Amino acid sequence: MLVTRSYCESSKNGDKWVGRIYTKGKETYVGSYLDELSAAIARDRYIIDNDMTGHILNFGGVNE
Repeated sequence: MLVTRSYCESSKNGDKWVGRIYTKGKETYVGSYLDELSAAIARDRYIIDNDMTGHILNFGGVNE
């Protein structure tokens, strides 16, 4: 079965969706979730809560 993704830096790993953030070649693991939407929301929330500027958000442009 072909799995496509709809959001930045989310990927399928087995039966879970994983949220990640890449900054200057370094990966930050956000967590694994039952669905892609939850992974995408968690990724954006992590970026906002940790003041990580310059990242494209899934829901709202670029975090500046």
